[in-house]
Amino acid sequence: MKERLSVTIDSDLAAKIKKISTEENITQSKIIGEAIRLWEKRRIESLMRRGYLDSSDEDLYLAEFDLEAGNEAVE
Repeated sequence: MKERLSVTIDSDLAAKIKKISTEENITQSKIIGEAIRLWEKRRIESLMRRGYLDSSDEDLYLAEFDLEAGNEAVE
């Protein structure tokens, strides 16, 4: 299902969209749709990357804690 939207964008961005539309022979709607899908994909990848990094920091903390606890038990 398609839906019509009305948006306001900077004139230089509108000109870029028109130029790409002409050069690639595709609709401006398709360009904007692809741009949003790409933005969404990058956003999800960024969130996942941040989650993995946060998780790795937590894993490092737990590993260091376990190592310290193990050293204390050996002493």
